[in-house]
Amino acid sequence: MSITPQASRKRQAHALFFPAAALYAAITLPASLQIMLTQPGWLPGLATGLGHGHEMLFGYALAVVAGYLLGPQPSLQLYALFGLWVLARASYLIAPGSLAAATLNALFALLLAMQIAPKFMTAAKKWRNQAIGPVLLGI
Repeated sequence: MSITPQASRKRQAHALFFPAAALYAAITLPASLQIMLTQPGWLPGLATGLGHGHEMLFGYALAVVAGYLLGPQPSLQLYALFGLWVLARASYLIAPGSLAAATLNALFALLLAMQIAPKFMTAAKKWRNQAIGPVLLGI
C-alpha cells in the first residue's frame, strides 16, 4: 500500500488536539487547585475560579472541539492553529488580563470557527446540523 503525496500532507486534527487537551486538563486542574490554595502569585491565570473556568472553556473545550470537528487538515495549517492554541494558553496563564492573551484567545476561537462553521452551514442537510455553524460562530 502506497501513500500518495497529497494524502501524506494532511494530518488528522484529533491526533494533535486530543492528547494536548487531555494533557492540558491533567496539568491545569491540579495546578489550579494548588495555586488557588497555596501559591496565588505563581500563575496568575489560574489564581481564581474565573481563570480556571476560562482555561477549561477556551483551553480544554476548544481543543476538544478542534480535534473532533476539524478532521484532516493541511499539516502547515494544522500546526499553525495548534501553535496559536499553545501561545494563547501560555499568554493567559502568565498574563490573563493582557492584550496579547485576549488577542490570541480570540484569534484562535475565530480561526477555529472559520474552519468549522462553513462545513456545517453548507454541507449539512438537516436543520439541526445546520444550526451548529452559527452556534460555533457565536462562541
